[in-house]
Amino acid sequence: MLVIVFQRDFGSMILLFLAFITFSFLSNLSIMNLIKILSISVLPIFLLVFLYPYRVQRLLAFIDPWSDPQGSGYQIIASQIALSSGGLFGQGLGSSTQKLFYLPEQYNDFILAIIGEELGFIFLVILLMLYFLLFSRIFIFYKKTSQISEFSSNIILSIVLLMFIQTMIHILVNIGLFPTKGMGLPFISYGGTNLLLMFTYIGILIRIQIENKQTFSQAVLKNQK
Repeated sequence: MLVIVFQRDFGSMILLFLAFITFSFLSNLSIMNLIKILSISVLPIFLLVFLYPYRVQRLLAFIDPWSDPQGSGYQIIASQIALSSGGLFGQGLGSSTQKLFYLPEQYNDFILAIIGEELGFIFLVILLMLYFLLFSRIFIFYKKTSQISEFSSNIILSIVLLMFIQTMIHILVNIGLFPTKGMGLPFISYGGTNLLLMFTYIGILIRIQIENKQTFSQAVLKNQK
């Protein structure tokens, strides 16, 4: 995490920190230890935000984007315009106006706003339901694997938390409920590194599933003997 801090990738640091805290909570870490971790982390996070003026501007823009509509609040306003102009059924695939150089990073950090503008609110609900189905299936897989291998189940939990938190941050940023961060939407946003990471996660999950089947088969053969 320190390496990410020195690279000034604050978004990834927040993602890892939230995943770590949630993982610790779900792993039955004591409340006192969680409080200690949070207490130690407050000051560094505070300094990382307020020592960099552009991060302070992003925070102020999140609180009131119309205070600087042509500057730090521009992306949030443009994203909300895109979502609101889509209505229930959208303007049609490829018919977005905000993606025509009005909304910066529309192919990555704000892809959800463009999807909402082109395909509408109903399609967004369907998309979010698909994400919910994916994460719920992975979590069920985690619960089953926890009865076979603690190590493998911890890997699954880490993966689903990273994917879920990244998705939630992207959604909240696009609707103006979280400060703007460079966080793509899993499996959809443009970006080779993000896509490679997501498919690596899926590959690891498939490998664990194969190992679970092998372990189960070996247990059955052992019982037959």
